[in-house]
Amino acid sequence: MQIRFNNWAFTTIIPYIIALSALNSSAEPSLNDIHQTQKEKIKLMAENHQSIEALNQETNKILSDHEKNLEEIESLKKYNSLLREQIKAQATQINSAELRINKIAVTERKIPPLFLDMIEDLEGSIDQSLPFQKTERRHRIEQLKVLMKRPNLSLSEQYQQILEAYRVESNYGKAMTTYRDAIVLDGEELQVDILQLGRLALFFSTLSRERIGMWDASKQSWIELNQSSFKKNIRSAINIAKGNEPEDLLVLPFPSSSLKIKTEE
Repeated sequence: MQIRFNNWAFTTIIPYIIALSALNSSAEPSLNDIHQTQKEKIKLMAENHQSIEALNQETNKILSDHEKNLEEIESLKKYNSLLREQIKAQATQINSAELRINKIAVTERKIPPLFLDMIEDLEGSIDQSLPFQKTERRHRIEQLKVLMKRPNLSLSEQYQQILEAYRVESNYGKAMTTYRDAIVLDGEELQVDILQLGRLALFFSTLSRERIGMWDASKQSWIELNQSSFKKNIRSAINIAKGNEPEDLLVLPFPSSSLKIKTEE
């Protein structure tokens, strides 16, 4: 009985052991397989290292770009803040300029009437003054009125023209001059030489030097003088004004008792 069991065990176990041994023998890797596996492992590690390095470089680049972007954003914030302050200041300047422009516009509307008043005053002064060079002076007033209607003429140009007219009128008061004109004496029109002594007095002499006279402001008319001394002095004064005689001290019939006659530019 015992022998039969051993034979069964031998016939059963031995094939299993042989099969297991063969299985183990076929499952064990060879040296070449180990080397190949090691090479593949090294290759994979190298590839992974390169991937990691590339990833690190990309990450560093992203971080660097991000820092630059942050710096740019901070710079833009400061710049925008400065621009906001500048825009605020400009807005204040614009508002101030608009207020000044509005004031200027109001002032400009007031200036033309002021100019017209100045021209009217000058015209009134001419009408009330001695009647010397009336044609020229009235023509100057009419020219000013025409200039005021010209839209292409600036306010400053109009003002300059008005000031020039006032300057000319002012200079009349400083001059001693003579000119030829027509006057009406006792209803008769005469061609005469007029002697103008500033704004103090006007005298006349006919071209023949026979009739001598002056402007009488109280009568607003020309009157003839018969006193021989006055007639002589008036003739001399006219000659002095023309440059035909030297300067002299003459007595003439107006409020001052005497007047030294001088030619003035």
